[in-house]
Amino acid sequence: MDQSKCATPGSTRPISADTGLASSSPSSAAPLLLLKLRHSKPISKSEITSLGISPSSSAPYAFAVSLGTASPRSWIDVFDLATQQSHGRKAGSSAVFSPGGGRLAVLREVFRQIGGGVEHKFGSSIVIRDTLTGKDLRELKDAAGLPLAWSSNGRYLAAIESPDSFNVGIWDLTTYQRVARVSSHVDTVTHAVFTPSGALVTQSRDGTVRLTDAGKTLSRLEVGGHRRPYPSALAMTAKGGTVVSVWNTSVQQWIPETSAIVSYGLNESRRTEGWALCVSPDSRRIAFRTEDGFDILDASSAALLASQQTDIQVTAGAFTPNGESLLIGKMDGTVELWDIEDQ
Repeated sequence: MDQSKCATPGSTRPISADTGLASSSPSSAAPLLLLKLRHSKPISKSEITSLGISPSSSAPYAFAVSLGTASPRSWIDVFDLATQQSHGRKAGSSAVFSPGGGRLAVLREVFRQIGGGVEHKFGSSIVIRDTLTGKDLRELKDAAGLPLAWSSNGRYLAAIESPDSFNVGIWDLTTYQRVARVSSHVDTVTHAVFTPSGALVTQSRDGTVRLTDAGKTLSRLEVGGHRRPYPSALAMTAKGGTVVSVWNTSVQQWIPETSAIVSYGLNESRRTEGWALCVSPDSRRIAFRTEDGFDILDASSAALLASQQTDIQVTAGAFTPNGESLLIGKMDGTVELWDIEDQ
């Protein structure tokens, strides 16, 4: 029998004040914050599929992943977030910055030509890449898929072991050896994040969020019952006490240590339909794309904080480390940096 603690969303329970998240009723009041466009940068002639921003303020770099136009390959463009200076483009379909920003863990797809110049995806691997030079430093053996998560001390990396696997491996980047495995999920793992103490939180289409240490489940959250919702986003508060988990039209705020849960439905608070893009690093804000732009909600109350219409559909998003700006990617291959200010 599984001896880990299990929590199931039901009635709303209060979360202690020292987590930084307070429970309140959803609100649909007028936006409280103002969005100002700082700059716009063309990256590609095709859709931006994901974005990332370095967690380090001393290395203000960002990357944008875009679809290839003449081949099935995806490309990663690295650039300076403040100056927009480009730092090169290399193949890759997803990435995550190291805590210091100097390295990237990259999902690199392998293609082979099958005749007539047509490329076919043959496999994938995870490589550690220098952010500025674009040099691939090391390939992780047996790591092959998303999600990717880097521990806060920069020592460990979590990744799916193979494209068809539900197992999440953890590699020690001082030895490049796999040191642990999360094998408790029974469907695709979509998101992962390390706690400050080095435990791993994983979110899966099997309807669970798990907190594991060295592969052993310490606590789990079950969402959706027999109707499994689609996992959309996952984050951990700065102090590591609260997990913010977004599923379709619901948000769960979960404290694994006490099994306390605050949950609410987005349909109760939103004026328009929205799809989660990202959660701010402090877990206080959630950005959503909408059919006519994007908006930002307060993670603890679902209050609408800011809303912006765009001429082209938004496809990706990432908050800056302080949560005071939002980088968005669009279907036409451009990225925009929006500053979030008080009204």
